[in-house]
Amino acid sequence: MKLTEVLKEACKKFGSKENFKIAKLYNKNGIQLFNEDLVLLSNGDIVYLAVKGTFLSVIVCLGEDFNFSAILDDY
Repeated sequence: MKLTEVLKEACKKFGSKENFKIAKLYNKNGIQLFNEDLVLLSNGDIVYLAVKGTFLSVIVCLGEDFNFSAILDDY
């Protein structure tokens, strides 16, 4: 699967399908993901979707529903 396909599907799911061209995907450390990085993702990895390209507005979890209590695990 290509990054553009992932971004298109994620933006569509969150009601911003027209923004897929400017959307960006980040890992949990805030590092932007590119096409080559998608093969490194595992089932259950948490990635962040910046629908408008700069603001991390939506949380996407690949493979399972997002668990908001996981945010507290780092604190």
